Amino acid sequence: MTMLTRLHRIAGLTVDYAAFRSLNFWHWRHHVHASTEDEVIAYGDQWLPVSTEEYYRQPQGRCPLAELPVQGGKPQRITFPSPHPCDRPENNRVGMDVFLSRPWDEAPVMIFMHGFMSASDTGYHLWCRLMNQRGVNAIFLHLPYHYSRRPAGYVSGELAISADLTRLAEGIRQAVKELRLIIDSLKTAEPPRSASLA
Repeated sequence: MTMLTRLHRIAGLTVDYAAFRSLNFWHWRHHVHASTEDEVIAYGDQWLPVSTEEYYRQPQGRCPLAELPVQGGKPQRITFPSPHPCDRPENNRVGMDVFLSRPWDEAPVMIFMHGFMSASDTGYHLWCRLMNQRGVNAIFLHLPYHYSRRPAGYVSGELAISADLTRLAEGIRQAVKELRLIIDSLKTAEPPRSASLA
């Protein structure tokens, strides 16, 4: 093993240790529920026999994108009920910042999704404005338990990944269903092209 490989390994272990210790701190201060083995097995027994399509099936819902007025690239915050409610009421309203510089049917659209425990939307808003300058409409989506969906007293994303494995699975399921609803709504608005970037 070379010296450089050893240094990379030490650096990786240090970063991993710091990341997991900080997660433990955030979860410890609120005494976040940890799933028991029986709860995880029960959840698995409920959903393992079901197809992926059924697990992520799009329920009825509405995303009010098509009605938005063009605002020349200024962000418009819109919220609407999640098609898949979870355990916290604050998390059950989808939030997104829409940068609409041209009518939907005249420009492609890019959906931006942030990282876990993202603390600031400044960089994402900058990317959205850059997209607008290049003739692309942009959406910055707030994922479950982050930003506008953060329960009071918690940091952004604190509840997204924890020892509560049922909440983790349901949060991912919620995010997938919401993204599918947004994409379906965009199809109604008929942009020339759409893409998502996580």
